[in-house]
Amino acid sequence: MKIEILIIDDSHEIGEALRLIIESIGFESKYFDSSEKAIPYFQSELNPVIFLDIFLPNDNGLDLLPTIKKINPFTQVVMMSGEGNIESVVSSLKNKASDFLLKPFSVDSVKIAVERSVQYHKLLKDNFNYQENLERDMKFIASIQKQVISPKKNSDKIYADFHAYSFVSGSFYYTEEIGENTIIVFGEIEGNGVSSSFIGLLTINLLKDIFRKETFPDKVLSKLNDELYFKINIHTLTAVCLLINKDKKEILFSNGGNANPILIQKDSKEVYYLKSDVSNIIGVMPGTEFKTKSVSFKDDSILFLYNSGFLPSEKNSFKEFESIVINMQDTLTQNNNFEEIKKIIDSHILESLKTNSQKNLSFFLEKF
Repeated sequence: MKIEILIIDDSHEIGEALRLIIESIGFESKYFDSSEKAIPYFQSELNPVIFLDIFLPNDNGLDLLPTIKKINPFTQVVMMSGEGNIESVVSSLKNKASDFLLKPFSVDSVKIAVERSVQYHKLLKDNFNYQENLERDMKFIASIQKQVISPKKNSDKIYADFHAYSFVSGSFYYTEEIGENTIIVFGEIEGNGVSSSFIGLLTINLLKDIFRKETFPDKVLSKLNDELYFKINIHTLTAVCLLINKDKKEILFSNGGNANPILIQKDSKEVYYLKSDVSNIIGVMPGTEFKTKSVSFKDDSILFLYNSGFLPSEKNSFKEFESIVINMQDTLTQNNNFEEIKKIIDSHILESLKTNSQKNLSFFLEKF
């Protein structure tokens, strides 16, 4: 089907000349001598290009231009005038006209205006369709991520979730019961988007294989590092691995560049940041070493894992984050209510997303 170009001009002579030129270069055309007749037609056809005279009998083309753009923002409007008024040119461009022709115009100038406008209309439509398809795919990937890679957990012992900017996050977590121990890996892939989410899925599958042979935290991170380096070698990640023995009340942990987990204990005046002596980013080079440390815990303790997006963006506002942790500790000490601690996390997330909608926030909270 040929593209149809709309012509709005009160001069039948100019309208007929434009129609002949436009059809000579392979396009259809439709001519109207007034906006009253043209606009209803345009509303039904949404023509990709309009040649619009500035001075119409009962209308002003410059006033009509925003109306056309509101009906269809992709339509390219070529303004026409018999007067070389610079103010008219500037006003046309400000209102998103694609071109300006001064009467009398040449055949070549019309051809150039048509071809340029048609090409730009196609570019805009293609870009819009691409963005629309991309957004649809991102929503689909996000639903997979929520179900498979980082599903939300909400029980009387565990609360874990993530809030992704642009639907998809690079965050992931994986837990597994191995004998008397629970092993947790919580991490974040470099960047965000579809590739990061699928690398998160790959990482979880790698961890399942690694746990069959190794559960010591630094060894787990070392094996994960080498697997990612040799299999992907284009993405890095930060992660923390924790091996929790609830009978011995001991946590073994190793940090690979991730934000330090926090151990919050009832009736304790201090919180304990689980900070490794070595904390290298994972996937940068083969053979990277990590270190394992241990810490004991009491009954009614909480382990709080979080990604970098959970922290304040301003360096001077870290006290705000510390106050959240202290609030969690006070709540644990005063009423030992896990539901109230969840509300503290939710409140922080809500405020963070209000002030910075581009943040990716993920967390994992477990009560012992």
